[in-house]
Amino acid sequence: MKTKTFLFLIAILPVIVNAQWVKLSASIQEVDLLSVELVTPSVGWIVGGKGTILKTTTGGSSWSKQDSNTEYALFDVSFSDLNYGMVVGERGTILTTTNGGTTWNLSSNGSISWLYSVSLVSPENGIVAGNTNIFKTSNGGITWSQVTGLPPYGLNCLSFCDSNNGSAVGSYSTIIRTTNNGETWVNQSRGTMAPLLSVSLTDSLNSFAVGWYGTILKTTDGGESWLSLSSGTQKHLNSVMFTDINNGTIVGEGGLILRTTNGGVNWREQPSETKEYLQCVSFVDANTGIIVGYKGTILLTTNGGATYTSDIKINLPSEFSLSQNYPNPFNPGTTINYQLPTSGLVTLKVYDLLGREVATLVDEFMQAGTYNSKFSIINYKLSSGVYFYRLQAGGFSETKKFVLMK
Repeated sequence: MKTKTFLFLIAILPVIVNAQWVKLSASIQEVDLLSVELVTPSVGWIVGGKGTILKTTTGGSSWSKQDSNTEYALFDVSFSDLNYGMVVGERGTILTTTNGGTTWNLSSNGSISWLYSVSLVSPENGIVAGNTNIFKTSNGGITWSQVTGLPPYGLNCLSFCDSNNGSAVGSYSTIIRTTNNGETWVNQSRGTMAPLLSVSLTDSLNSFAVGWYGTILKTTDGGESWLSLSSGTQKHLNSVMFTDINNGTIVGEGGLILRTTNGGVNWREQPSETKEYLQCVSFVDANTGIIVGYKGTILLTTNGGATYTSDIKINLPSEFSLSQNYPNPFNPGTTINYQLPTSGLVTLKVYDLLGREVATLVDEFMQAGTYNSKFSIINYKLSSGVYFYRLQAGGFSETKKFVLMK
């Protein structure tokens, strides 16, 4: 068994510019970032292409890359608290964590349908949606049940305001509503034919939905009726987030950011300093929010988009290093830390006293950064004694000794 954690240190340059958001430039520029969730003003997660999971504990000023154990694109992330989280993606991928993402475990609902949205309303109760399917779990993803009686259209987004009340939106302007934690869903009228991409509930009565062609819909009666609002644009709107009935933000194609402070009566476009496709927005209060998008785009605000600081640079290790494992001696598991100043093919292997290979912990192309790998004897028949672990990367090679004590 093994897990890896990657750490990229991001430092904000002391430059104030006349715009609304902090643009974080990172070494993940080749990766499309598809979803973000802030749980507190300090702690949040981002997911995206190539199995990317990022975590911040500093309000976005630094990010650690967590090991998802998959290369599939990850489309959405949801946390019920700082420890319990769930991620969904292509080919039915469901990942769960109970320790804030230190480790992510694969869960299966028996389907390979792509899953686009997840809502974890409590550590045990989660709902995932995608294509024409909704699945529920009441035990943290150990088992899943499929919800029946849904409209035959793809679902793009879920949003819950409490453990019972939620909505889902999708293709062909689909809006469905639940008041019993997703057990049953009711199809609602919507007054538009535009595909809907995102929905945000502030309470059981007030909701906003957005989609293609600048579509913004609002309900104040739990979805019994929907009012079409003017966005002032024909661009596709990909994500909407309201923290209360007045303050909300929408993001879309071409770097578009729209902001309202009066419940959608008026929308003001905010400069984003990017033309990239903005995919998702998350606010933890009326002021603190993060936006993510294509080509590694991350935008940060702490004042509702009134001012921002730019740019960000990444401080990477200056040399190769392999640290002594901890704990040592160990039983049954231990952690090995190492640093890579450049990207390249990396191997980390374990050997016995006779030089025979016992385990391969890492054998892949890796980006520059600080990493750790965990080695456990649970899946190996090893006796007590001295073993060695060797890191090889480019022209660098180093071996260290560790002791297994049963």
